[in-house]
Amino acid sequence: TVVNPDGEELEGDVKWHCVTGEMGLDDPDNKYFSRVRIRADIPRGAYLVVSFRYNGKGTFVDSARFNGEGLGTSLYMVRPTRCDTMEVRLTGKGDVKIYSVTYNYERGTDV
Repeated sequence: TVVNPDGEELEGDVKWHCVTGEMGLDDPDNKYFSRVRIRADIPRGAYLVVSFRYNGKGTFVDSARFNGEGLGTSLYMVRPTRCDTMEVRLTGKGDVKIYSVTYNYERGTDV
């Protein structure tokens, strides 16, 4: 519980989430997403969960959870399942600051 200088109780840690649109690589070289990189500051007591929904079907599947260690800004990496398209959902609790979300991709084969 957070209390302001007047002694009033303020709202505690807030649960939140954000979702990307459906992303895909329409590429003749069979490229696919190999890694999602998130630069964030997760303070002690807070957390960040990364979830994916693949090919526009089904529900989001949790892939990783990062608990705040109070270390400052860090880089968190998650490997999605190989797919044609994906959506990313970030869910958290507390004062998490997300500075960037980037995607690495690799070239696949025809098989």
